[in-house]
Amino acid sequence: MSRSRDVGGTSGGLGEFVAGVLMTAAGFYVLTDRITVHSGWGRFWQGGHGGLTLIAVLIGFVLVFYNGRNPLGWLLVVGGIGFSLFEVLSSLSLSMRPMPLWEMLLIFLLFGGGIGLTLKAIRPHRGGGELEKKRDD
Repeated sequence: MSRSRDVGGTSGGLGEFVAGVLMTAAGFYVLTDRITVHSGWGRFWQGGHGGLTLIAVLIGFVLVFYNGRNPLGWLLVVGGIGFSLFEVLSSLSLSMRPMPLWEMLLIFLLFGGGIGLTLKAIRPHRGGGELEKKRDD
């Protein structure tokens, strides 16, 4: 029978787990609040020829709907969609806005402390829990 204080099937602490997840989420929020994302279609090719891959996807869909076992059709669909996704992701540009040192240290504290507390909560704790009782039996 597990107790509500157990986390991940161990005798870890639920409070540590929740605090760690909240700290990590707060660090993620503060970090992403300072990141600006810019995009421009076609930076990968420097010309914006992404629409040509969609023609391959269209031909692939025609082949797949005509014969669902056509490997060329599946290759065109999966390859075209994958390449389009790659082009969109490669066209993104991330930049951080200036921030004071204390804010960056706060981000490090929240991320590091949150991940550490979460991992600590998953580990079995000494002095209690069902794992200690099972060893005695």
